[in-house]
Amino acid sequence: MILALGVFLGSLQYLFYLQRHFFFFTFHTGYPFWGAVFFCSSGTLSVVAGRKPARIWIQNSFGMNFASATIALVGIAFLSINLAVNILSLKSCQSTESPDLCNYMGSVSNGMVSLLLILISLELCITISTIAMLWNANCCTSREEISSPPNSVESRIPPYENNSESMNI
Repeated sequence: MILALGVFLGSLQYLFYLQRHFFFFTFHTGYPFWGAVFFCSSGTLSVVAGRKPARIWIQNSFGMNFASATIALVGIAFLSINLAVNILSLKSCQSTESPDLCNYMGSVSNGMVSLLLILISLELCITISTIAMLWNANCCTSREEISSPPNSVESRIPPYENNSESMNI
């Protein structure tokens, strides 16, 4: 979705090439493209790590999800700057030769940037949840291996039977 919206935002930029406004800051950074690549690769690695839970896949998925969370934060910053600049640019639309086209372009750009901001915020939540689950899975499997009791007869006796025998003696 983010990639598709980035392509649509880019096509709008070339459609309105006569207007020299800063409505398409996010497209100039290329974020919809490289952000989408990071999100797709972290999702792919998460699926692979879920199907083949080898340590290397889990570590790679954890690292890529961490990178995606960082990229999502960068994207939120870019999109927030884009919205702030769009609001200022919309105020200056009245001084252009075609204020209606400028207002239309600014409104469409604000809508697209707002939708991207919502999608990237959701992606950040998903990525953080995945990081937490991978951390919990990696952390708990190593603890279970270390803290598992030895396989002996004494460990199978319930505690209340041990206490009652020691009290009878």
